[in-house]
Amino acid sequence: MFRWGLLLALAVLALDQLTKALIVANITQSTAAGLDIREITPFFNIWHVRNSGIAFSLGNFSDGGRYFIGILAFAVSGFLVYLGTKTSKRLVISAYALIAGGAVGNAFDRLNPGRQTVVDFLDFHIGTFHWPSFNVADMAIVLGVALILTDMLFFAEKQETNSTE
Repeated sequence: MFRWGLLLALAVLALDQLTKALIVANITQSTAAGLDIREITPFFNIWHVRNSGIAFSLGNFSDGGRYFIGILAFAVSGFLVYLGTKTSKRLVISAYALIAGGAVGNAFDRLNPGRQTVVDFLDFHIGTFHWPSFNVADMAIVLGVALILTDMLFFAEKQETNSTE
């Protein structure tokens, strides 16, 4: 089972880095001076933006914060790999793998001297309201958290409480 999780985490990392490399190579980074937007549907665009914060562009970190978040992502991923060795539940292992692969993918961006920011490129919108741009790593992290919540709500083993009266 552990191998399954490791393969899934590596697949997420590879897909994340491949898609970001394709975006960087083929779409000009959007700035205040101009936007290079590829409209896919009336509600979905692909573009190249950089995120120096965390999920959904929250925060704007300096170099120290960038290194801290990047190193923290590796530490959390290592802990999730460890937790994955302690369970036989495929759903939970998949959740840990998705989160770890996504966290490491975004950490690579933050710690890459050539980038120093996370590459985001998926843009969903309704009219002029745009959801914050995101990437494959972000999707994996959100899906992993959703799987953990699903396991906790629907599949967690019931613990009996002993009350002494």
